[in-house]
Amino acid sequence: MKNSVSITDSTFFNNATAAGIFNLSYLTLSNSGNSNSDIGYGKRGFVMQGGTGRNTTWPADGLPYIISGGYTVNYGHTLTVSPGAVVKFENNSAYIQVGGTLTAVGVSTYPIYFTSIKDDILNNTDATSTSPAAGDWKHITVSSGVVNLEYATIRYGGGDYYAANLINNSGTYHIASSTISNGYSYGIWHQSGTTNLTQSSLFGFGIEAYHNPSYATTTATNNYWGSLDGPYNPKYNPNGNQNSAVSDYVTFWPWLGQTHYLNSTNSVDGGKSMHWEYDAGSTQQFSTQLEYGIGTWNALGGVNIAPYVWWQNILDLTIYEVDDVNKAVAAYWGAYDKIEYNKYYMNDYSSSLKQMIVTHELGHALGLHHSYVGNIMIFTGTSQTSLGTQDIGDYTYCWIDDNCEGQN
Repeated sequence: MKNSVSITDSTFFNNATAAGIFNLSYLTLSNSGNSNSDIGYGKRGFVMQGGTGRNTTWPADGLPYIISGGYTVNYGHTLTVSPGAVVKFENNSAYIQVGGTLTAVGVSTYPIYFTSIKDDILNNTDATSTSPAAGDWKHITVSSGVVNLEYATIRYGGGDYYAANLINNSGTYHIASSTISNGYSYGIWHQSGTTNLTQSSLFGFGIEAYHNPSYATTTATNNYWGSLDGPYNPKYNPNGNQNSAVSDYVTFWPWLGQTHYLNSTNSVDGGKSMHWEYDAGSTQQFSTQLEYGIGTWNALGGVNIAPYVWWQNILDLTIYEVDDVNKAVAAYWGAYDKIEYNKYYMNDYSSSLKQMIVTHELGHALGLHHSYVGNIMIFTGTSQTSLGTQDIGDYTYCWIDDNCEGQN
């Protein structure tokens, strides 16, 4: 293709300015599998200048994309940021302006990041010992176009007049399963247009997580606001989290953490114990993960998960390990109080994903249902191995506050 550049499986070192500087108004970039050594003082990433000259994709790479000034997604063009890609902003003059469409839809295991160049996610991009802070870069602004964000993290922005990570000025935002945090003053500034926000986390702002001066009510329900108490609003939620306040004209209830995600049944006995054993014919390949998962839940108190001893107690839960290509899932807890782990899938998973799955299924046996991003009980596999706020809140509600009953 004329005016195209392809960079694949390359290692950069001793960069004078950056690994590469590209103006995509005039050329097409194809890149994958690249990296940067820790040698040299130039920026360890690809600097993207100008704006879109056509539909453009930024794939996940071993190097981040760097915005040093303004980058424009022009009318009629789509910029697609692929799962796992990292976009970093160099200074408080750096921003993305969207007049076309920006689509940054990640997945739980490969989220997308929009962050400061001082944030060392992926690599030490500025090649110096620095720490990111709110206000390091400007914002992402949609003025007449559309921004789609899913499984995306947007943090350390707000270095301009509006002091917000995300600004809507007559465009459309669709935001789901994302994290917006550490804005200098605001997370979202909704001046006008349409902003749809759900299943996301917002926290760490100087003034408000969501500011709406438009006098037209917007909806931001089923989000987590940094606390089980929800966001602070002096009129509607005065006991909420003041580091994640919302203005008037924002409908924020119900919020995540306010609702408990519970099964209708569980494998706990009436004495608040859950005695388990491996099936006699089963392998025990995931015994290390099982031990860790049991310890994770037992640390909360409430229910005692312990090995079954036939002359002392009742068997509450049986663990099976199978190797079955015909089963569609990697693991499940279900009928007859059993957990089944399918080696056909799990053998190919990372150690953190295996641990997450084992701990997750134990959560189901304890009566917890699927919840949302940032928790072990999310509905899909992630690399998270520690309990999230909703996990702990649901367990506490159930077994510490005694709102659940054992079924066995």
